[in-house]
Amino acid sequence: MEELEEDRLSSLPKIILHDILSRLPKEDAARTSVLCKAWLDIWYTFPILSFCASEIIGLVRPKAVKMRNILGFCDFVKRRMLRFHDQSLAIKEFKLKVIEYSQYVSAGQDQYHVLPMCVIEAKSLTKLVLEG
Repeated sequence: MEELEEDRLSSLPKIILHDILSRLPKEDAARTSVLCKAWLDIWYTFPILSFCASEIIGLVRPKAVKMRNILGFCDFVKRRMLRFHDQSLAIKEFKLKVIEYSQYVSAGQDQYHVLPMCVIEAKSLTKLVLEG
């Protein structure tokens, strides 16, 4: 019976593995999370967070379905941010792009979004640009 080869790549320090992920296209970097539990942990602690609603939600047409997907997307982003906050992890880069959100907010609702405290209290935050 053959011995399993040692996985030397997974034994590298997280900072090096994060650097490797940062050089991959987003889709390939995300695919590494299914390799094993160790790589899933690397993906969860990857300090470059980039969220684009249109990429995740896609081109769903019905308004009710799209709004549910947008709210799910916002919840997903919030959970990722809270994971970093709860584990006291630094975020090197954060990008959030949600263009269509205001199209689906009812006229009677407040048209603002409260940023989670983990964003506002981020000690490593050096620049915050809000548009819209």
